[in-house]
Amino acid sequence: MPRFSTRSLKAVKEPGVTDALVEKYEKYVQQIDGGKAGVLKFRESEDIATAREALRLAGDKLGLDLIVRRPRNVENVLEFRLRNTRKSV
Repeated sequence: MPRFSTRSLKAVKEPGVTDALVEKYEKYVQQIDGGKAGVLKFRESEDIATAREALRLAGDKLGLDLIVRRPRNVENVLEFRLRNTRKSV
């Protein structure tokens, strides 16, 4: 029988996402504010899934709630922005 254990979701990282990569993406995240979005364009050889996870982890590390998405009908692009955190009255 295999041995079972649990981990927090924050401890689970996409293979290939290193701390150095997360730090690189932190610099991109720090350049956006509530009124701007970031756009990253990738070469065919670059792994967008790894970049997406690195962006998410960078946002978490900075205490920011990011929306990261791949636009429809656009190859090799990721867009990211801060989630609107206004409280409803």
